[in-house]
Amino acid sequence: MELPSSPKEPSSLPGQKSEEVEQDALKLSLNGGAVQGLELVKDLAELERKLANKLDEARRAAEQRISGAEEEARRILASAEAEVRQMGDALKTRIAKESEKYAKEGRAHGEAEAERIRQQADSNIEGAVEYVLSEVLP
Repeated sequence: MELPSSPKEPSSLPGQKSEEVEQDALKLSLNGGAVQGLELVKDLAELERKLANKLDEARRAAEQRISGAEEEARRILASAEAEVRQMGDALKTRIAKESEKYAKEGRAHGEAEAERIRQQADSNIEGAVEYVLSEVLP
């Protein structure tokens, strides 16, 4: 076997490479690595763009849900306030009716009591007049 005459010539020994071949392989490897690195950077940028889009979509969807929930809360609050006002009005009406009913019952009871006292007094007046006259007149 013959040894290479210069380091630039490929080695004739199987499994051995010359320094130049090794450097070329290293350059190709690095160049291929640069291409792969560029593709990786492009892929990462595309992935970042897609994730940013998904994040924006999720943010918009969340804002819409929040807006919808706030609107629903305002509607529920307005409905509850209207119901409370209706209940308050109904209660005032009921109180007024019951007050009028109790006033009528009280008036009727008072008039009945006054009439009973008048009738009792009428019967007692005659007896009282007779007593007074009997005491005053001999």
